[in-house]
Amino acid sequence: MLLAKHDVNGREMPMWTDIFDGITQLMTENQSSIDVGLTFKPFVETVTDTLAWHRQLPQNKQAFTRAGIDPQKEAKVLAAWYEHQLAVSGSS
Repeated sequence: MLLAKHDVNGREMPMWTDIFDGITQLMTENQSSIDVGLTFKPFVETVTDTLAWHRQLPQNKQAFTRAGIDPQKEAKVLAAWYEHQLAVSGSS
């Protein structure tokens, strides 16, 4: 897989894992759970509760430095992906 070949890891792209070949495989059907009573909190309540939880963490755990892949590394991976797409499609 292209991401693994370029040493992209789950910390850089948390919704990707090399166990699966795409993000859609991480999604699951939840209708059977809804049918037996699964409910969802309103979005605003979820955000409010998450922020309250975050603010209760020790200060060193609240620090947020950055998320995602390094921009230079991302550019290299995207260039490799583009080249791969051209090769697959036979275009130049």
